[in-house]
Amino acid sequence: MKSWHLVTLFGFVTLLLMVTNVSSEITKETLIDFDAKWLNGALRRVYHQQNLPNLPASLPDPDINAYLWLEHKQSRVIRHAMGETSAFPRNSLKALMNSIANGDMIIEGDIRLTTEGDLICFHGDETKSVSTVEYLALKKSLGETPCFFLDVVQTLRSHPNVYFIVDAKDNFVETYSKIEKIAEDVLNQIIPQIYDFEQIIWVRNHKFSGAVFTSYKSALTNEQILHYANVAKIQAVTLTKERTRKLETIPQTPFVFTHTIDAASEAEVFFKLGIKGVYSNSLPTFFSSQK
Repeated sequence: MKSWHLVTLFGFVTLLLMVTNVSSEITKETLIDFDAKWLNGALRRVYHQQNLPNLPASLPDPDINAYLWLEHKQSRVIRHAMGETSAFPRNSLKALMNSIANGDMIIEGDIRLTTEGDLICFHGDETKSVSTVEYLALKKSLGETPCFFLDVVQTLRSHPNVYFIVDAKDNFVETYSKIEKIAEDVLNQIIPQIYDFEQIIWVRNHKFSGAVFTSYKSALTNEQILHYANVAKIQAVTLTKERTRKLETIPQTPFVFTHTIDAASEAEVFFKLGIKGVYSNSLPTFFSSQK
């Protein structure tokens, strides 16, 4: 069978499976694996309307200190959503302070740009815009204290050894431009989480502390993600658990993280594979010492 017939056949079946949300995850994963191995992920990129990254021939190198946070032992556990617990809601100032009190050094949080231009610590529905008024009303109805990104900035100023990974849910440049203005003195503690490799161009032209490429929205194959990370000199990538399991070997460059893992037994399995660390809500801060 000619190659273009294969593309058509597997493209049709793959799209059919994705659109109908079939229960046969094994069949779907088999097709995804076929696409990655024989078609360099072309079908998946077409389905998600994504192209291969277009990086400039000359890209500025990261700052010499941009990835110092990777050298710390605590970097094996990145606190997810600022440290959600039964007592402290996700993306809240109380959760952040509790995480720091427990020894967390690298903390991730969701940041939204409201329609009024405020930066809030909130996940919500990524497909819908959110206003500051709506956010405040929601927090009031839940009996929770609102958390603005300025609260995070002030916390970082008081804790210079803490790093904050920003998962920006809205317009990338507009969000980070605003972050840059209000957090100019602590940008070395703020790590952008990027979804497209082209976003590293903007990051490199500013003073953020490196960047993490995260895969869950990407149609690239694992091999392509690792390749472009090395080309762009991005030293940390986050792969989904499904992607991580498919790696034949875990590279040392870039470092690989996976998410989200709360069971110690599951974390141990991934650490034995050779990953650098995990995003977690509840693993002990110093779980990394339990090799």
